[in-house]
Amino acid sequence: HTAARLSASGSPPHGAAYAEGAVYRASCLMLSMLGAEIGPPLECHWLGGVQEMWPAVVLRPDFAPCLTELRRKLGGTGAGGGVAPGAL
Repeated sequence: HTAARLSASGSPPHGAAYAEGAVYRASCLMLSMLGAEIGPPLECHWLGGVQEMWPAVVLRPDFAPCLTELRRKLGGTGAGGGVAPGAL
């Protein structure tokens, strides 16, 4: 499989799961910048390819299209919230 070959070479597989994971990663990183505790990504295997999967967090574009808007809506640091590893 192409995903397995790309993964073995250290390249991203550029598949649907990779794109989905990129959305989760971006959302988690934005929340962590505001002080939320985010669990670490888990290593997952898809069709022979290895990929990090962050907690399944999606920030809808109409709610927070960017970090500035997310900060305005949720406030600064220390919100006290968190997302566990493997959260769906």
